[in-house]
Amino acid sequence: MGLAVKKDNYKLIYLSFGLDDIKPFKLRKTFFDKCLTWLSIDVQDTFSYKSPQEESTDIVKLLSPYPNPFLEKSTIPFAVTYSGEVKLVVCDLAGRIVKNLINSSLTQGNYYAVWDGKDEKGDEIAAGYYFVRLTLRTKERSTGKEIESIVSVKLLKLRK
Repeated sequence: MGLAVKKDNYKLIYLSFGLDDIKPFKLRKTFFDKCLTWLSIDVQDTFSYKSPQEESTDIVKLLSPYPNPFLEKSTIPFAVTYSGEVKLVVCDLAGRIVKNLINSSLTQGNYYAVWDGKDEKGDEIAAGYYFVRLTLRTKERSTGKEIESIVSVKLLKLRK
């Protein structure tokens, strides 16, 4: 279930489910692109992503942040199935990076990051909705070609 609101000079989309629940990946990508288009965000400039080679095998998985919504901090759990360069960032609804939480090489395993609602400078940011975006850069096993995939995006609400 979801809700879309358009009033005066703002737009909002609220989903009662995670984008990970939309299968297969092509349908998830189409849905997400349509949401960004409705929000007047240029899909080409904001996000680029490629499908994971196998939908049934998650290369990385972003789990639901908790608590969500949050006041002081939120824990963002995720799992990495293959070694590679992992980036976990918080973006505003226009796709601008607010905070880099993780930007490092990780091996297979379960991880988490904690976001305190502050930007890169350490300043508190406004209450509202933010995306948490998880990407993995790795090499394809058969060809050695580099692949960058945005595998998961979650919506996070900061309350003040």
